[in-house]
Amino acid sequence: LESRNCEKLTASLLASLIDQGKLILAMCFMDGTEGPVLHGIILDRYETVEEKAVFHVCNPATGNHTLNEDELLHRMDTPVGVHFLTV
Repeated sequence: LESRNCEKLTASLLASLIDQGKLILAMCFMDGTEGPVLHGIILDRYETVEEKAVFHVCNPATGNHTLNEDELLHRMDTPVGVHFLTV
């Protein structure tokens, strides 16, 4: 288990960790029935579409879906910073 707290999160960092066989448990704002809510999500894979990463997100509240790198990075920028664990 490795804890990461980074000042500048990039899609290439997340993709690199996944390429190393890691799962990423991250704090992320997701849309809830009453607005954005802070959740723990798991990123387990990604694919490249039109030169941008599209990440597969496992969200306990809404199930599995994908977010493009811009949307994911925006949602991971929480009021308490960017935090994630890799396993």
